[in-house]
Amino acid sequence: MKIPVRSHANITMIETCLLNSNSNHSLIAVAYKNEQEKDGKKVYPIATTATVEQVMCWSANNSRLHYTLHLLGVSRVRIEQFATPMCLVKQLYSIHANISSTLEKEFIENVKRLIMTTYNEANPSLRQLKNLLSNVTVHKFDEITDLCMSLLQSVSYEHQLAYLAELDVANRTHTVNEILQEYFKVIYTIRPELFLKVFASEVCADLADKRQHDAQEFQIYLLNALHEDMNKVTKPESFEQNYDGHDLAKNAEDYKARQNRFSSSPVNDVFNLRTVSQLSCSVCRSTSVTFEEMNQISVELPQETSSSRLSECL
Repeated sequence: MKIPVRSHANITMIETCLLNSNSNHSLIAVAYKNEQEKDGKKVYPIATTATVEQVMCWSANNSRLHYTLHLLGVSRVRIEQFATPMCLVKQLYSIHANISSTLEKEFIENVKRLIMTTYNEANPSLRQLKNLLSNVTVHKFDEITDLCMSLLQSVSYEHQLAYLAELDVANRTHTVNEILQEYFKVIYTIRPELFLKVFASEVCADLADKRQHDAQEFQIYLLNALHEDMNKVTKPESFEQNYDGHDLAKNAEDYKARQNRFSSSPVNDVFNLRTVSQLSCSVCRSTSVTFEEMNQISVELPQETSSSRLSECL
């Protein structure tokens, strides 16, 4: 978790307690603003204790120094006594409520999808999340939801506060599950790097090595993979082509019927074309024809003209 620090009081706290050479403090409390009023001041009842992994110092347009803290959450706490720079806190334990089987199944599937879309394999939260999924129990949902939130970079500040202040595990699971569903709606619109990662794992790793490849080769692999996923034939019937070409239209209809019993999908219906080649023997004058399925065809472009129609090239 990265927290930008700009307020004067917090900057003073960082410089005094974290950067001071005589200080050995490395644990801080990150409080969540509550709109309730107490003695004319806003109170901060719930917080997360976190270890400080790194302190980044920066400035913008020659302004005064700001800081960004890189934190790793430890536990939720209630602030018993607030003071600067030290406060008294009491650790809060999660309420392990019942999680419905439907929510549990849907949530675990969304967590697996989140792992697939996270590219920093060195991220310790990602490694920890993978380990937790190997043997999921209801009690682990507390930690799994926290790790998911740490991996999601685009969650609004309001949603983060609402989640962090929630102690009930079932409610947190429901909240994170909804956030994940919205997250996937966004990333699956235009995410070329995600597409390449899935393509490499499910179709062909050779074409996802970040090198230049032929677009025609990519299209062949993609359409073949889509065809296999959508193939309606469960028990293919193989056949041989023994067509003499005397009734080419009848031969074509017979081939089409046999081919559909061997392999058929909406992908082929849209993208495939069927060619026929005819071979005649100059000695015995016998003729045979062969049909072939393909989703691409090569054409020659005339050199004598600057423009031409596709029908002219075929």
